[in-house]
Amino acid sequence: MAPDTRIGTNKTNNNVELDQVNLFYAGRITPTIGAFAAVTYDGVADRLNWDYMDIRHAEKWKLFGQPWVVGVTVNNQPTVQDLWNSTPAWGFPFASSPVAPAPAASTLIDNNLAQMVIGTGVYSMWNKWVFMEFDAYDGLGKNSLTALGVPTGGIDKYTGLIPYWRAALQHQFGDHYFEAGTYGISATSFPGGDESTGLTDRKTDVAFDANYQWAVDSDNFISAHGTYIHENLDLHASSLLSGSNPSDTLNTYRTDVSYSYKDTYIPSVQYFQTWGSNDAAYWGTANGNPNNAGYVVELAYVPFGKADSPIHFANARLTLQYTAYTKFDGTSTHASDNNTLLLNLWVAGAPW
Repeated sequence: MAPDTRIGTNKTNNNVELDQVNLFYAGRITPTIGAFAAVTYDGVADRLNWDYMDIRHAEKWKLFGQPWVVGVTVNNQPTVQDLWNSTPAWGFPFASSPVAPAPAASTLIDNNLAQMVIGTGVYSMWNKWVFMEFDAYDGLGKNSLTALGVPTGGIDKYTGLIPYWRAALQHQFGDHYFEAGTYGISATSFPGGDESTGLTDRKTDVAFDANYQWAVDSDNFISAHGTYIHENLDLHASSLLSGSNPSDTLNTYRTDVSYSYKDTYIPSVQYFQTWGSNDAAYWGTANGNPNNAGYVVELAYVPFGKADSPIHFANARLTLQYTAYTKFDGTSTHASDNNTLLLNLWVAGAPW
């Protein structure tokens, strides 16, 4: 297992942590307005911060004689408002070790703007087939982030609006459900908040995703998800400040399959891979290579929270998860030193 990341601790194995305590609101505000919002105590970092937030308004209309839902969303993370488990905010694994080593390189849309922006957008679903959305985000200032409990040390300062787009086709054919779509984002920033050069970096992510679900019968359910993200980096500021390449690319691919038996026993497996251009100054890896690859194997047990459970108003999920790296920060040598075995317990309940 990974070493504890808190100052003053240095355990290589057998860390026991209170990961998070969350307070959620999820429900209707008015007949056409609802919200999902959370405040989180981070037990590892020992701080209280705002978490996922999505407030939305929706209206039902008709277009070409077919049902048409049109709405507005206000949220604090690109993809947190998404409907599918293939995009980053809600993608597998749903829990991971808070003290595990993380690869140096990841794309911007892959949760790197979480709680650091605020945005609003419009979306629509036509005939239960076609979904489209466009949002515009603005980076929050350091004072606002500090007040919201978000760490600000060394973060990029975003300038101008950050556009996000989403389009998807979905449909259910009997017991089978399919979705295929695309999403993306483009942002301009001063790296590390350094405006001394007057130059900025721009990151543009274009991504594709797919979902498949099969309700075999009342006891058996299979689901699969996949996403591919391609990022172009124009590093005008970083190349001057740190000697990085003037431009780089980064790619991420993930796919997972889960099987659920009686909504209680859920084995899952995921393959992941990241690869990109060589740039020691930008990625910070020993050989300048950002590449990572590996897999996650997980077994979850959900005893309560179902309609026929003796404790149907509460929920618990016990997860045993193993994350294995075949490549970490550009090298296969000692990549397995970063492998993590996680035993995680989630407990959730409603006050009514």
